[in-house]
Amino acid sequence: TDAALAIISANAFEKGAENEVGITGEDFFTKPLRVEELLDWLGNRLALDWVRVERPAAVVPALAPAPAIVAPDPAQLAMLGELIDLGYMRGILNKLDEIECLAGGVHGEFVHVMRSLAQRFQFEAMKEVLRKSTDASH
Repeated sequence: TDAALAIISANAFEKGAENEVGITGEDFFTKPLRVEELLDWLGNRLALDWVRVERPAAVVPALAPAPAIVAPDPAQLAMLGELIDLGYMRGILNKLDEIECLAGGVHGEFVHVMRSLAQRFQFEAMKEVLRKSTDASH
């Protein structure tokens, strides 16, 4: 039987390169991988009809009143949000390291909460923390 092949690579230059197995550009994904694109590809190749179910709202863990969570500025929140949307774990952790060093460590509790959620791959809960932090800054 024929098997569908895909390539996932960090090298974007390989996408258009010719190869011996006949993998086309539409079968090539660059890292960081966008899960929705891969699911669409799988659905097309396997003739699947995906059933989408609404998830209940993400649960953000309750936080003790002290120490206070001090979120970074909106630009930092936006950059972190983009990494979370991509599901790019290394990028998320690197950005949290960077945020932790800002303003003499005042964002330490924010970073601690976000790292804890990232370690459990709770990206939706992380987005909720970002949303609340952005709303609080306005």
